[in-house]
Amino acid sequence: MSKSLNDFVNEAITNTNEFKEDDIEALKDLVRKAVQYFNLKSREEAELTEVGIVRVLHLASIIEENLLSKVVELSLKGGQHLSVEGVYEGQVIRYY
Repeated sequence: MSKSLNDFVNEAITNTNEFKEDDIEALKDLVRKAVQYFNLKSREEAELTEVGIVRVLHLASIIEENLLSKVVELSLKGGQHLSVEGVYEGQVIRYY
């Protein structure tokens, strides 16, 4: 049976060693886990650019974007607002 978003986020944070809200890589890891757990069609790819490796999030639908943004929001207990696009620093491709 699937967990609620709150349960998923709380468990994922608990199982992550020293999760920090200001750690973008930890938030990206949480997004990857959500994509896998909820069996989403969105995916993350690493692209080699002149500045180094950049992670790009390919979003399959607006529903999946909203779900992943909610996962990010729930992980930020301090009341800050950050969307999945903010986590990926604008490196998002939408297929909808």
